[in-house]
Amino acid sequence: MNYQVMPDMAQEEYDALKEDIAERGVMVPIEFDEQGNVLDGHHRLKICVELGIEDYPKIIRTGMSEPEKWTHARKLNMARRHLTREQRRELVQAQIKDTPELSDRQIAKMLGVSNSTVSLMRAELIGNGQVCESHTSIGADGKEYRRRDEIETLDKYALFTDDKYNAVRKHISSVNNI
Repeated sequence: MNYQVMPDMAQEEYDALKEDIAERGVMVPIEFDEQGNVLDGHHRLKICVELGIEDYPKIIRTGMSEPEKWTHARKLNMARRHLTREQRRELVQAQIKDTPELSDRQIAKMLGVSNSTVSLMRAELIGNGQVCESHTSIGADGKEYRRRDEIETLDKYALFTDDKYNAVRKHISSVNNI
């Protein structure tokens, strides 16, 4: 299983990382799951193979479910990589699709974006049929809560003219760099 959640680095970024690793070694451990799948650091591992480096720092993450592994990989990429707005949007949308039962606040906190961003993206995904509507969500405390109707959220945005809707999306995107 490959938990690479983002496209490959641009060639000049990759070359700079390779040069740095050749000079200083691997500074951030490569993370694996208990089956040996790379959770984080596939570029670093590829460079180690290319340079013949066998002794590099590594971390083995155990006891994580598949959704937790994907979330972990997304969270690290959101925090560390220089991502375009579209790439950040794709990560948030993928997280909503993978864990639709989680509250918007939980997903927002996990990925470091605002609750309103997650709410808006969830409403969009429901509106275009990519995520099923749910009337409950699981909060951070593990309890099930009634979810504010996504339809109400969709209706709220549907009342906007296209210009106003786009202005709201632009504002939310600028706040979250999405």
